[in-house]
Amino acid sequence: MSAPGSVAALVLGAGRGERLGHALPKAFVQIAETTLIEHSIRALAASGSVDLIVPVLAAGDVALWKALDLESIDGLAEPVEGGAERQDSMQAGLERLPEEIEFVAVHDAARCLVAAEDIQAVVAAARETGAAIVGEQVRDTIK
Repeated sequence: MSAPGSVAALVLGAGRGERLGHALPKAFVQIAETTLIEHSIRALAASGSVDLIVPVLAAGDVALWKALDLESIDGLAEPVEGGAERQDSMQAGLERLPEEIEFVAVHDAARCLVAAEDIQAVVAAARETGAAIVGEQVRDTIK
């Protein structure tokens, strides 16, 4: 499936999003008629830098996932069942990765407005230095 040196992305979407106050789990809330998790997955796929995309979802969200009909996205794996805490979900995703994966991008499905260019840049930086993170400089006062 994946060649040595491949990049996988874990898309963490198992959170309930209680603070959001929506009836749906946060990853399945829509912005511009597309769910947050789909925006994230499409950005990762469009980057051309990720070989395998692994969604990590709450056990009860499989029906919501199947309704998205994303099978045509190259490199998209079947979802992995997440855990009670974010670190549990990340561990579950890591355990399902093929051993030839060299780099792992971890992306929060709710942070869906990531640009494909930022994904390309962070993967290139990780390949060069061993690790990298995407950040945005704050321009205004946060209160």
